[in-house]
Amino acid sequence: TGDADANDPMIASASARHTVGLTTASAVANGAIRIRIAAAASGGSDGIPDKGGFDFGPIVAGDISCPTGVTGNVDSWESGTATASGGTGCASGYHCFECRYNGTLDADQALSIYIRTTAPADQLINPSPSSITRTTGVADDHAFILDHLNAQPNYASVDTATGKVVVQEAVRVTATVEPTLEFTIAGESSGNTRCNISTDVTTTAATVPLGTLSITSFITASQKLTVSTNASSGYTVTLIEDDQLDRGATTAPFIPDSTGDAGTMDHDTKDDWDDPADAQAKGFGYSLQDVDAASIDFEWDDADGNCTSTTYCGKHFAATIDAESAQTAFSSGTVADSEDIYICYKAVISATQAAGDYENYITFVATSIF
Repeated sequence: TGDADANDPMIASASARHTVGLTTASAVANGAIRIRIAAAASGGSDGIPDKGGFDFGPIVAGDISCPTGVTGNVDSWESGTATASGGTGCASGYHCFECRYNGTLDADQALSIYIRTTAPADQLINPSPSSITRTTGVADDHAFILDHLNAQPNYASVDTATGKVVVQEAVRVTATVEPTLEFTIAGESSGNTRCNISTDVTTTAATVPLGTLSITSFITASQKLTVSTNASSGYTVTLIEDDQLDRGATTAPFIPDSTGDAGTMDHDTKDDWDDPADAQAKGFGYSLQDVDAASIDFEWDDADGNCTSTTYCGKHFAATIDAESAQTAFSSGTVADSEDIYICYKAVISATQAAGDYENYITFVATSIF
């Protein structure tokens, strides 16, 4: 950000915590443990990854965690020191880290020393690949040396061990998750209590056979709607009818869409719909009952708008023949795992309703949002 110069180098470094575990071979009085880690022949302390070893970067003495407490007759441990390659007392080719102690460190003592334990910004910078043409997956190796030093002024190595750190690329794992959307409509048997009413007829996934309608009581039925999707922004399920219940023609006779007890119910506006004797209540409509959907348009027991939570709050369906927009039944703003609602169908007719067989089609559309 803010770099407007062409051809400037761009460097992404990776750092690491170094944990050194060792067991002493000899007892040494007032000595030190020295760790030497491979450094590049030049530029080994400029904060830029090096081909030949670890870059010293921002390491300071306080970034070395020496052992603590009394171990093997040691009286105390001094603060660690860190010296970049070529610095005072540290020959070129290795960065040097030392932990000096007072007293005697016996043989066979297990110790752990840490070179920076927390923030990556204060850790040694990992080497860059040895060359652009290096074979991916074949590691570069970099030497380290452990010395157990005796007391000053000799400061000579009593025991020495060598090893190597191998560095290679991380393994990149990729996977693809295909978008999914599952929507099911399930039939329901009669006698279930849905939307606070015991249903009268059995439905299937594709049919709602209301049967012979009554002029004095509602005939009811239900279906279960279920949605699952891995769409990050969720889904919507809409519903719309092709026309009012009719006998195959686009004109009367038809069973009208009910307008509710107050005559104000339509596809946008919910209303109480409890009294089959009300003239305006005659007709066909629906309500919804939530099971575990994230959001539902309305429910049978709503007590707002024109609904007072008496028994049944309903709407009638929007119709394509009237150029009305499909209405949202339920939805979610995130992924969904088998979210369910019930849709409750309901119908009652007037005494003057013409005899015959009536039908229409309700279309549900489930849409995932990615």
